[in-house]
Amino acid sequence: LEELNTRLVHKVAGALAAEMEALDPAIPAILVGHCTMEGAVYGSEKTVMLGQDVVLPISVLARSSLDYVALGHLHKFQVLAQQPPVVYSGSLERMDFGEEKEPKGFVDVTLPGAGDTKGEGACFTFVPVNARRFLTIEVMVSHGDPTGQVLESIAEHDVAGAVVRVQVHNDTEIPLREADVRQALKDAYFVAAVVQDMKPRRRRQLAGAGVGSLAP
Repeated sequence: LEELNTRLVHKVAGALAAEMEALDPAIPAILVGHCTMEGAVYGSEKTVMLGQDVVLPISVLARSSLDYVALGHLHKFQVLAQQPPVVYSGSLERMDFGEEKEPKGFVDVTLPGAGDTKGEGACFTFVPVNARRFLTIEVMVSHGDPTGQVLESIAEHDVAGAVVRVQVHNDTEIPLREADVRQALKDAYFVAAVVQDMKPRRRRQLAGAGVGSLAP
């Protein structure tokens, strides 16, 4: 597999080099790619990707004959090079809770005018959008009624229109009333999960006769 990936990188690099050599320097040039670049930071979608991506070195794309390189595939906004700019715009919407705290948006690019130096004239700005919120509510319960404490925590958050998950660490032996929790989340766009880690209940000890004397 490693040898195959190496050959693919060489093939792609050769094809791109040939295209770049044929570019007219008087016309702004943009390369648009859906690929994985060396040094890029994966978003949480990496855990659900099948197979193995071919990773291209940044030198394949960061060429002086280009004014801007617009990349897709990875969900996180990131800038890999400045001259020319090599930029992942990221996704417009959050895909899962791994992207809960990531800003989402698009990239506004201004191309160079006639006479500007290639690879230096393009400028860009990340423009945030009001993407749907993902919200994790985590509650630690050491004593008392766990449901009441979870409901209090939910009331402290704005769940309206959000994708919500509730994680409860319950150290008591009192079970969580999940129906009440879901009712409190009725204004959420979607309830992804209500999960509780509950303290194991103590097993009842058999009093009197030993196990060996009991009937099946």
